[in-house]
Amino acid sequence: MNNNLKTGKLGIELIKHYESCDLNAYYCPSRIPTIGWGHTGMVGGKPIIVGTTKITQQKADELFVNDITSFEAKIKRLVKVPLNQNQFDALVSFIYNAGEGNLASSTALKLLNQGKYSEVSAKLALFNKGNVKGKLTVLQGLVFRRKTEGLVFSTGQLKFFN
Repeated sequence: MNNNLKTGKLGIELIKHYESCDLNAYYCPSRIPTIGWGHTGMVGGKPIIVGTTKITQQKADELFVNDITSFEAKIKRLVKVPLNQNQFDALVSFIYNAGEGNLASSTALKLLNQGKYSEVSAKLALFNKGNVKGKLTVLQGLVFRRKTEGLVFSTGQLKFFN
């Protein structure tokens, strides 16, 4: 149904704004080893090791394209109703950050697949917490990101809140 959609310029700008790019491995606020544009998978078949793993800008951009392509496929598989470009971009940003499992099990996806587009942004906004020292904690960066994603999803306007 949404097979012709690919992440647009707006979606890429949204993701890159909130992810930023670091060529040296670091821990995200939830203590997940991360590198490049928020990449959390393997690099060259090896796990990311903070303090050791380093990549080039070219590799960061390659990982970004691969990650985006993977997340696009997941959105296309999970969403059963037509999306416009802005809605698709917002969902790719969401899944890029929050993961497929969170979208797949969310009320937001359930409502979306019922065609209740106007209710999706508020439900996505609930994913504003990260695991900090073993406790789910509201992270202001996630509050801002979800607000931006919601605006993009609902209106197609890109506004950064941080």
